[in-house]
Formats: sequence, C-alpha cells, structure tokens
Amino acid sequence: MKMFFTQLQGVTDSLFDQEDRLEDAARLIAMSIVSDGTVYWYGEGEMDGIVTLALTGKDGVKDSKRWSEATAVSPLDTVIVCSEWRNSASAMNVVSSAAEKGATVIGLTSLVAPGHDDPDWTSTAEVLLTNGISQGLIPGALDEPDSRIGTPHLLAGLHLYYTFYFILLEMLEDQV
Repeated sequence: MKMFFTQLQGVTDSLFDQEDRLEDAARLIAMSIVSDGTVYWYGEGEMDGIVTLALTGKDGVKDSKRWSEATAVSPLDTVIVCSEWRNSASAMNVVSSAAEKGATVIGLTSLVAPGHDDPDWTSTAEVLLTNGISQGLIPGALDEPDSRIGTPHLLAGLHLYYTFYFILLEMLEDQV
C-alpha cells in the first residue's frame, strides 16, 4: 500500500505542472457563467464521478447541467468532457457536436495516447487537462509480469477538478 501512495503522490505533484491550463479552464468556465451561458458536463466510466460532483456535490459548479444528445449548445456555453480514454468514440461525438455549434470544449483525460489510427477527441479541446495516469501505479499479479493495478483515473481527476474549482471560485468572487 505504501508503494501505491508514494506513486500517487508523484502523480498529484506532477498535476501542478498544468497550472496555466487549470487557470485557462477556470477562466473559460467563469466566462460561460457570467455571460449567461451554461456549463455542460459529460463523463464516462469512472470519470463520471467528476460530473456527479460538479452537478450534485457540495462543491459543485452552480447551474451546471449534464450533457445529453439532445443538448443544444451555443457559443456562450462550455462543455467539459471527462473520459479516461482519448480514443473514446462517445467523447468524440460530444466534442464534435459541441465544437460544431461554437461551444468551448475542455477535456479532462488520462495520459494514455490513442493508437496511430484511433480517433483522438482531445485535439479539438480548447484546454486539455491530463490526470497523470498512463497505467496502474503498482505491479499486479506475480504470474503476469507486465500487469499493473491501481489505476486511479477518478482520484487524480478529482484533484484536477478541485484545483480549477478553487480558481473558478476566486474568479467569480472578483466579478461580484
């Protein structure tokens, strides 16, 4: 367990290298909020936990909505896509639809790069935040030498969320 937490500390320490992008993300979200746009959230797999927090948590982003296929966005809106996989076809559909209508797209994903021929929705995001996870943090089963376990996409993603959430609160307070 100590190995996992040591590796996790290294991941969370590396997230501070994205300080400028975190500020950019918070600024774009604040712009949507103060201009009467809407902040939409799309999540898949375990990363949907970030969306649940943003929409229903005590530390949620006020007046946010969950993205659905019926969502009609405008250039005043920001769409935040949370997916552990850069080659997700579902995330690609959300990003394409939002970008086509002029909405700002913020991506939150892992470090795992898609294969050469796989689509990559992250290239369309105006701001891309990566959770620092590319594989499990500790060795897995002894009978499988290359296996790794402890892949905390959500945990690292929540760390990013809280960082831009606190920056967002400061920005919104300055608007009052």
